Order: sequence, then structure tokens, then C-alpha cells
Amino acid sequence: MAKQDSKHPLDPYFFTMKDGTEYCNEEECLAKLLFDGILFCNTGKFNGEDTVVLFILCNDLFYWGTADGQAFTTVDIGPLMKMHLEDPDWGAQKWCCLKRNLRPQVPVIEFMKKQGKWTPELEALPAPPPS
Repeated sequence: MAKQDSKHPLDPYFFTMKDGTEYCNEEECLAKLLFDGILFCNTGKFNGEDTVVLFILCNDLFYWGTADGQAFTTVDIGPLMKMHLEDPDWGAQKWCCLKRNLRPQVPVIEFMKKQGKWTPELEALPAPPPS
């Protein structure tokens, strides 16, 4: 990586600024998100062959008793990591809600409100359809 002009306020290990442009170290972010249990591995197809794919863990976020994962692309890694760094307990789940444009289920909302983690941005999202 090129010499950086300044350190990023969130975490200079994951983000750097150079000439006024922010750069995300995607590999380090993915490693941290895997280590923190935010991501999980599965198998998918690429060019007809089995390969490892990653998803954001969001079991029981929208519906109880569901194994659920949110797909993401390399463009999503930086914003996801920022939300996780800003709120290690709920950042990834908030990101999933925003990505899907859905509120979590009511018990999750109540728990987030008790912890002071509910935001107006989440409040504005539509509720998930009944299961």
C-alpha cells in the first residue's frame, strides 16, 4: 500500500486517506469481520465450480427461527466495516436492515431501543412482511 498522508479517524488499519481520498483495506476488513463473527462462509458456484462465498450473519433479525445471511459485494465492505467499528454490537445488523430496506422484527427493535441503539434511519424503514 502506498505511503498514507494521514490516518483515518475510525481505524487507520482498515482505512487510510491519501490526497483527500479514502481507501479501504478490504482484506483486513474481511479478516476482522470474520474474526468478530459478523461474516460466515458457505459454498456457492463460480464458473460452474464450487467456491467459498461469504455472507453477513443475520439469523433471527427479520424472522425468528431462520438461518439468514445477507449477500454483499466489495463495494459494501467499507460501509459495513464503518458501521461495525462505530457500533460493534449492532452495526452489522443495522447495515443489513438498511441494505434490505426492512426493519428488524419487533422484539429486536424493542431490545435495540432498550440499549439506545435504535435510530431514526431504522425507524423510517418498512416492517418485514408477516412470516
